[in-house]
Amino acid sequence: MKKPSPFTHPSITPEETYKSLADRQKVKRLGQFFTPDTVADYMASWASPEARTLLDPAAGSGVLLRQAQKHAQFERSVGYEIDPDMINHFHLRKLGEIRQEDFLCSAWNERFDFIIGNPPYNRFQSLKEREDIYKRFYQQTGIKFSRYTNQAVLFLIKSIYQLADNGRLAFIMPYEFLNSKYGDAIKELLIEQRLLHTLVSFGPTVRLFDQAVTTSCILLLEKKDKSKAAFYEVDTFNPSDKLKINPLSGKIISYNQLTKTGKWHTIMHMNQPRFLPGDQSGDADINDITADLEQAGQLVPLNHAVKVTRGLATGANHFFLFSQEKAKACNLPDIYLTPCLTRSSHVKHCVFTQQDFLHLKREGQNVYVLDIPAASGKTAVLPPSLVAYLEKGLLDHINESYLPGHRNPWYSMEKNKPAPIWISAASRGGLKV
Repeated sequence: MKKPSPFTHPSITPEETYKSLADRQKVKRLGQFFTPDTVADYMASWASPEARTLLDPAAGSGVLLRQAQKHAQFERSVGYEIDPDMINHFHLRKLGEIRQEDFLCSAWNERFDFIIGNPPYNRFQSLKEREDIYKRFYQQTGIKFSRYTNQAVLFLIKSIYQLADNGRLAFIMPYEFLNSKYGDAIKELLIEQRLLHTLVSFGPTVRLFDQAVTTSCILLLEKKDKSKAAFYEVDTFNPSDKLKINPLSGKIISYNQLTKTGKWHTIMHMNQPRFLPGDQSGDADINDITADLEQAGQLVPLNHAVKVTRGLATGANHFFLFSQEKAKACNLPDIYLTPCLTRSSHVKHCVFTQQDFLHLKREGQNVYVLDIPAASGKTAVLPPSLVAYLEKGLLDHINESYLPGHRNPWYSMEKNKPAPIWISAASRGGLKV
């Protein structure tokens, strides 16, 4: 690691100091993202007061161990962390028994009353020992999982198998596995053992982790039989605020309505239970209807009629998107701002008009995207206010985020030609054109 800067401010957190000193390639390779204290506290509150043994399979900064130890009197705390720099920087050995080894390669025989974790957000293919891990997982669980599985899912599966009877588990991880084919195995495990107590999903605009381009969720599991699970969605949240879940914002779903192949993101947005995957009420399932139509030759591929492309992907919405007020505060010239519909939820009716756009603008919504032609940075002098804003982006490492890091220059935007007709694919209940 680098030497600390003499300009380090005393109010900077240990996590921020570590990120400024650590090798960024290593941080990316190991999938190191720090859990906000407020989120860690919410997860740790799931610990049963009777819990006596604690495990964090990916200890990181130790924030989850620290918060968990505030909620229960653990007689034994165990954490796994493969990075010695993390262990030393955050003084993890003060929190309990810290094992400098890969949790995925460790023994399976120990059991814990409470398991809490924020596992690495990397693909299974990035593991050097992936074939050995694959064989070991199959021997222990009988589960055959896809080679495209996210490492976080592997951490979750192994943790479930190391959870004591009546034990509880709290994980924060990418939400994508609940909607992907490679997530079928873990969904089947959650359903068969009736482990899921609560699932809290965060909306696409909620950014919990710097430089992590993913939508997150919190899983609260309990190794105790139950007939229903609770699903909640958080659309707005500032990680510096206390995480509070409104009990009226969720849905209580029977286990009979859950299937391993269903996309669980639909659960929060279905108006009628009979449309839920796997419903046993006798009404037709939407997947069965689709299969019948296809077999009858009444469905044709969409690309036979239209060309489908996605909208803009900025890679850092909080930096590249602007409301009228934000643009004025930054003193950015209009020539570098392009009108843009930034959220599907901004479309309230079937047809979106210019008047609707002006209404969003008056409401202070983000309605512009920063659009600097790639040639501008080479052939023209950018105004000082824009240069200052871009320099702030460099300080915030926006240029190192995945999508900006693959553009040249990093602040240039994709050049997608506006379509004459667009349809929201995530309209959740009806078409928006």
